[in-house]
Amino acid sequence: MITTPGVNAEAVADLALALMLACIRRLPQLDEAVRTAAWRIDGPTRDLAGSTVGVVGLGAIGRAVTRRVRAFGCRVLAVEPYPDQEFCQRYAVELTDLESMLPLLDVLTLHAPADASSRGLIGAEQLRVLPNHAVVVNAARGELIDQAALIDALNTGQIAAAGLDVFEREPVPADDPILRAPNTILSGHIASFTELGLDRTAQAVLANLDDVLAGRLPKSCLNPAAWAV
Repeated sequence: MITTPGVNAEAVADLALALMLACIRRLPQLDEAVRTAAWRIDGPTRDLAGSTVGVVGLGAIGRAVTRRVRAFGCRVLAVEPYPDQEFCQRYAVELTDLESMLPLLDVLTLHAPADASSRGLIGAEQLRVLPNHAVVVNAARGELIDQAALIDALNTGQIAAAGLDVFEREPVPADDPILRAPNTILSGHIASFTELGLDRTAQAVLANLDDVLAGRLPKSCLNPAAWAV
């Protein structure tokens, strides 16, 4: 099996950042206020600049998100079992564990793979300890969040907002309660579906094909033992 790791990192990181900003600055509410002649919403919005961002997963996408939020002057806390120490030092990433970082966060952004150990990683218990102004962003896999618990946290004001590109069920059914949850910004698993994302994916696929046709083992082959058979 041959993959194209990391090629969509910039596109996904861009959307994650966009979801953060849209949630924090309450862009849907600001848009509605102008369209309905209310002009402005009550009270000021919060800022991404200078906030504390928790990044779960420091693979290619998590690192790309980190670079972006550090440019906003954010403090970055991260959970990563196999961290790139040089990267963490360069971008002042504070490695920690999920339990310790959650109460400190203004933004929680998920970039971990979905497997047996990460399913339901963010559930009712984790959402309960987030500050009530916190924003949750998921542009990784829907299975990482207990969606029912997230909906409850949004409905009760336990957290401020959520920006989601992935869901427990996809496409999202018309009767899914997430569609009626307040303070949500939703997109349909399209984080990597950009001109740059598609171009880099195509280039990586072609590079893999070149290796195969030339009799070389592609670097991103997941089962190299099968190559020798």
